[in-house]
Amino acid sequence: MNWSTVGLVLILSLLTGLQSHQIDYIQAYTQAPLDCDLYMRIPAGFHIADHSLSFSDGKWTNSNDRDYVLKLKKDLYGLKQAGSNWFHMLREGLLTCGFMQSKIDPCLFLRKDIILIVYVDDCLLFVCNPKTLDKLISSL
Repeated sequence: MNWSTVGLVLILSLLTGLQSHQIDYIQAYTQAPLDCDLYMRIPAGFHIADHSLSFSDGKWTNSNDRDYVLKLKKDLYGLKQAGSNWFHMLREGLLTCGFMQSKIDPCLFLRKDIILIVYVDDCLLFVCNPKTLDKLISSL
């Protein structure tokens, strides 16, 4: 995100009377699909019983549990690619909703009635009509 873009959009919103809103996605990174197969060892405190994972007293109850791995279905915080996967998922959703991505600042998305700036897992929205904002939020 380019901070000069944010400044220009804020000035534009003041001059034109656009309403600003902020969206914070909860657990954003964990909602993005993985772009490759990732496996992790079973953490201490969990064990495998009858082909299901269950919690134990905080220690490995069986040494065989260390031989198992889990295949991740979604990104986790701390994975190097989690932020990128999240942004690509959000970008596809915004393009589907009719936004155009700026060629100068890839975190700036424009539509006829909405300006949207992405910062990590937050979005700044600038709208003329709050009803269009409600429709956008429900579609995302």
